[in-house]
Amino acid sequence: MRLRPLAAADLAVVSPWFDDPGTRRWLGGREWPAQSLALAGPLRPVLCATDGGALVGLLDCEIHADGRAGFALVVDPARRRLGHGRRMVEALRAELPQVSEFFVGVERGNAASRGLALRTGFVPVTGEDTDGFTYFAWRRHGSPEVPWSLPEA
Repeated sequence: MRLRPLAAADLAVVSPWFDDPGTRRWLGGREWPAQSLALAGPLRPVLCATDGGALVGLLDCEIHADGRAGFALVVDPARRRLGHGRRMVEALRAELPQVSEFFVGVERGNAASRGLALRTGFVPVTGEDTDGFTYFAWRRHGSPEVPWSLPEA
């Protein structure tokens, strides 16, 4: 699994992934990758995941001043359940060694994302909030701090 920055030329490949009902439900429509690319920068890496040269996934990460980073992940719907999500999370950790803690918000009913978080060592650090999200965190050294809170904007 390799990660590289998303390029404008990649939008033709990744945008159709957002026609998938599950992807659209949890992340949004075809505009999502282009909006992510427009926001990309040093503290907002937007990365393509490739496996054997094939584009298999997309990661949108936001690094905060406190050294923590949240991210969203999508796997090509035609390539799901092949371990790409797990390998993407592992590659992201290696790609961003300066990040002390990664976190994800998983919406109520998103069993695939919840399972991925748990399989990759994330632990629940909140209960479900009023928007239906439960947050999971993985800390590079030790356990996530308790009580836990989102980074300040």
